[in-house]
Amino acid sequence: MIKKEYKTSIYVGITILIVAFFLVQLIFYANKVCIYGVFPDENEHFERILLYVRGNFLFITDNAETLTYGPLRTAPFFYHYLMAQLLKLNLWGIEPHLYFRYINIIFALIRFYFTYLIVKEVVHDRVIRLIILMVITNIMMLVSLSAAVSYDNLINCLAVISFYYLIKIVQNKTVQSKTIQSNKRWYIEMFILVTLIGTVTKITYLPLILVQVVVVVIIYNKKLVTIFKETLAACSVNSFKLKEVLSLVAILFFLFLNANIYLRNIWLYKTPTPDCAKVLGKQTCIDGAGMYQRDFHVKNQNKDKPRLPFWGFLTNFTERVLGSSLAIMGHKSIEKEFPAMHKEIVIMVAALLILFLFNFKRCFIENDIDNDSDNDNNAFNLLFFTALFYLLILFIQNYQTYMEIGIIRIGLQGRYLFPVILNIVIVLCYGSMIGFTNSRVVKYLKWLKWPIFFWISYVFIRGNFYYFIRHTDGSWFKC
Repeated sequence: MIKKEYKTSIYVGITILIVAFFLVQLIFYANKVCIYGVFPDENEHFERILLYVRGNFLFITDNAETLTYGPLRTAPFFYHYLMAQLLKLNLWGIEPHLYFRYINIIFALIRFYFTYLIVKEVVHDRVIRLIILMVITNIMMLVSLSAAVSYDNLINCLAVISFYYLIKIVQNKTVQSKTIQSNKRWYIEMFILVTLIGTVTKITYLPLILVQVVVVVIIYNKKLVTIFKETLAACSVNSFKLKEVLSLVAILFFLFLNANIYLRNIWLYKTPTPDCAKVLGKQTCIDGAGMYQRDFHVKNQNKDKPRLPFWGFLTNFTERVLGSSLAIMGHKSIEKEFPAMHKEIVIMVAALLILFLFNFKRCFIENDIDNDSDNDNNAFNLLFFTALFYLLILFIQNYQTYMEIGIIRIGLQGRYLFPVILNIVIVLCYGSMIGFTNSRVVKYLKWLKWPIFFWISYVFIRGNFYYFIRHTDGSWFKC
């Protein structure tokens, strides 16, 4: 008993250290890094928040003042509206830009909390849990962006929350119990609510929900139908708790907001996501809408430029995504090429090889979704295939953009993968190390988990915060 309590104390202590170091990084980036011209689009987000601060409205009417941002009436807006409302709670007189950064840190901590819950659901080995938490809190772009003013932070937070509730909905527990019926209903409501908030926050949440629904239907099919039937059959007015009633009200509110964007767009422009030219007119967008203007001129400049072959683009895509995730890409950048990431790449490649060569059957095939066991490896499949298909959508979209515009750098950043970055980390860590937990053949290899944990911690801490400190100058901190 004493030995078990001692081990538990070690795990708890290391987890606290991981959280503390994560918080130190967030506070450092928020307080020390210049508030202008560093993090991607931070100034634009700040200015768009001020539009809602100056006016007490939900939907902005496009005008000369907003033209530089493109059409706003047809675009998701909730992050900027929410931040403007939260500014009213700034009772301490904190400078608004810094205050908004602190709010984004709260989003990051909420994301970490649900990250921890997902890891507990999927991974039963505590050392592997620690490895996952260590890696996810030491990805430079993810951590630094978490302290910036950006709607990506709310989207990344919502994505993790949605995966948590999705796993809880489909996990292997009988729905016959009234308590579990109530819980399942709550999980379904929260997944719907989080999804609706996401789609009214950023348009890139649409492919995420598409991928989530498709993968869940493919993996769980009949079981999913059973879950919904039993849950709905148990519904009655008296069975709903206050929190469920409030969540239903919130769902109706965000349905209204989504309808005022997407259904309105379909009605007026025959598409849920019209481009700037269709809304404001092509010449107006060329003259003043920042991104449309940039893309239009770059496209004309590069229309005769030869394009890379597919494999050349794939190499550049891989290097770009990794380099802008394990470093920083914004208005000021610390980008890494393959040589600067060789340790991280070796770890990832080794993890993939071990997963597919040695642990494939255990992770992908040995699933029993018809029993009531808590050990449901379909959660692994859910995380794996949603990440895979989301990455595929991102790749196709970037390849099409490159073929059209002729420059790889436009629209290609690692942060666009962050809604599924936790999925990727869990797949690599759990998928490669599950064999070290209770395998009879290599039972003595389980002691390798601790050296692996310390080695990965060294690589990612050195390649993250330490690397940032060593590769920045005063211009990052003086505004």
